[in-house]
Amino acid sequence: MSSKDYVGARTMVIKAQKLYPSRDNYSQMLTVCEVHCSAERKVVGSDPDWYGILQIEQTADEASIKKQIRKLALQIHPDKNKFPGAEAAFISIGEAQKRTVLKLEAAATWKKMMISKLRYSHIIPAKT
Repeated sequence: MSSKDYVGARTMVIKAQKLYPSRDNYSQMLTVCEVHCSAERKVVGSDPDWYGILQIEQTADEASIKKQIRKLALQIHPDKNKFPGAEAAFISIGEAQKRTVLKLEAAATWKKMMISKLRYSHIIPAKT
């Protein structure tokens, strides 16, 4: 993990978990790796996979997003998780939170605008 090879680190953590299942902190290490692996994946242009970072579906509602952010934040908060990359993963989660909530707000605004447009379309004459 200290070499920032999070894909390789994830593989090693999974192997270690199988060999030594009684050890603790595997979930914290895996979460850090998953966040970084998702951040490396680009979905649109140069944007990271924000939903992948949060480990949720793109169809998730705001309540589900907040619940998942809280869960992840508790697992990888730098004060509780001393593994390499935990602080950067925590920052990525904060950025993903901003981006996904903004996307939800934009979608809600667009939906309201379309409903309003449909509601009043009979009043405003069509342009010819």
